Amino acid sequence: MATEVVVVGDDPIGLIVRPLEPGREGERLPNHGQIVYATQQEREDAVEKSDQIASQQDWAARRRGGSLMSAAFGAIAAGLTLCAVRTQPNGVLTASALTIGALWGFSLYRLVYWVVGVFGTAYRNLATISTNLGLVGTAAGFTLGTWVFDVWDGVILGTFLTFVLASAVPAIVIRSSGGTPDV
Repeated sequence: MATEVVVVGDDPIGLIVRPLEPGREGERLPNHGQIVYATQQEREDAVEKSDQIASQQDWAARRRGGSLMSAAFGAIAAGLTLCAVRTQPNGVLTASALTIGALWGFSLYRLVYWVVGVFGTAYRNLATISTNLGLVGTAAGFTLGTWVFDVWDGVILGTFLTFVLASAVPAIVIRSSGGTPDV
């Protein structure tokens, strides 16, 4: 006696079927439309591909979050620097400083993210910390340099401290981990 069956799933051993009850359509059965893999290798390949997509999405979200955080931190650092250097800033100068600070923070983050990513994706976790340390260097160097010397010396000192602080943390971690990050 032939019985009509419906595939309702799969497992490592094979397909899971159940008899199709008279008068019941296959579309209304549980798991209708679920992907069924013919082999265990197909299942493993699909899981690996899904994991890769999830990892890429996670890194894209981290990159967006780090970019926004660094842009905000850059704007705050620029605002604090402006307050420290000038006692009575006007609206245009303030808006310009905050915009430039945000762009500087965003750009510095992307640069650090790319550079540390050359050593492997796990190191990219350092990008936000390194960037924000670099932005502290920008603000401190510019403020100190401007107070003690002049604006151009402040820019030079701020740029120097930015790159020293932004590169110090990744360099130390990458060097100390011996190429196997645990970040």
